[in-house]
Amino acid sequence: MQPEVILTDPIDVRRRLADLHLTVEILAEAILAGELFRRSCTPNDAPTIPGIGFWGRIVRTLRELLVTSGFVRSDKGGLPVVVSPDKTFAIAVSTGDEDTGNPNEAASTKYPKGAKTAQAVVRNNGTRFLFQELELTPEEQAEATRLTWFLLVKREEKAILSELSLPSGVANGYVSSWSERIILPTIDLDDDLHRAEPEDGVGGDDLDIDVTRRSAS
Repeated sequence: MQPEVILTDPIDVRRRLADLHLTVEILAEAILAGELFRRSCTPNDAPTIPGIGFWGRIVRTLRELLVTSGFVRSDKGGLPVVVSPDKTFAIAVSTGDEDTGNPNEAASTKYPKGAKTAQAVVRNNGTRFLFQELELTPEEQAEATRLTWFLLVKREEKAILSELSLPSGVANGYVSSWSERIILPTIDLDDDLHRAEPEDGVGGDDLDIDVTRRSAS
């Protein structure tokens, strides 16, 4: 199912991001921070570190860049997000599949997601309004009605493609349908800075996880 809105025109993209208190530059800076972390890895790192660190550094940098605008971080339920100043939406980061950043194809997360992500998508899809009849605190009400956007990122050898999209459905664990997609400018990686992938599996496929906190014993 095609999303209701796909934005690709640079002016439209910037205007829509401004509605969300965001800019192209902020999102690009966060993504590049992840790339710089990945390049800092060596064959002595565990094979999963480049992919996990790429994702994790994007999350961290996005939070650091947005805190001055009133955004706050949240790890509730094991889903790391940054929440807007008015509490109406949050942004999660995910590795996207091969169609990420392509307005002519239906993008999806590269890896299946956990229960907390599925719950967030259900709220996006309109079910969130059922919570309005329950007796909730203002904080619980804000969370129950909050939209969750995904910053989808696909890393290629010479470029990084990305989009900020609002999911509306999950199929077989994959977030694969969207009510809105904001296609971001391609980030071209400088050939002189591009680090060749090391051997022995380091720097392979990105990992994308829902972090689950361990209960205190």
